[in-house]
Amino acid sequence: EQRFRPAAFEETIDGLTDRLRARGYPEAVVRGSFRADVPAGAVDVDLIVESGPQVELVFNGNRVLSDEALLPLATFQKAGSIDAIELEATAQAVRKRYQERGFYAVEVQPSTKVHGRRATRVSMDITEGPRGFLSELSFTGNYHLSPGEISRRIDLYLRTSGLLVSGAWVDEWAAHDAKELVALYAKLGFGAAVTFDRALQLR
Repeated sequence: EQRFRPAAFEETIDGLTDRLRARGYPEAVVRGSFRADVPAGAVDVDLIVESGPQVELVFNGNRVLSDEALLPLATFQKAGSIDAIELEATAQAVRKRYQERGFYAVEVQPSTKVHGRRATRVSMDITEGPRGFLSELSFTGNYHLSPGEISRRIDLYLRTSGLLVSGAWVDEWAAHDAKELVALYAKLGFGAAVTFDRALQLR
């Protein structure tokens, strides 16, 4: 036995919620209340557990990366939800991981299938596609700045293959570089949009 502490009670509720989510119930919520029974020297505790559906996450078509490598990418537990937003967030995380390995054209299609009120099966259908790396990164329309000047002024995430660089094409990296290029040219007084085209040379 130990003395009841309200602060520890809140921590316990959070811990119970985390344990349920870690066991495959991402939407689990635990609520609690307590009231002191001073004459009896006791505390009455009430817990309400709403587990939500248990989620089974499966991957189809993943030959290069194992299920064990992909499972930690799921965002359901942290978000506490398995809605469309988290489905796409998880799919995007899987795409990024594949693209970091050189699978620039990977496709990931998420889907769900509900089994009654207690279980939901989430499937990630993966088409890995070809593998390739960036052998050249070129700029067109950059009349006022040379490629070297651009590289010195902004930190480009996309890099060509080298000794310590994989030269992978990652959509998220390309979006970052395009945004930085737009911001750079805006500072110089140019308001035209900057976009990237994906043209990889396989090696």
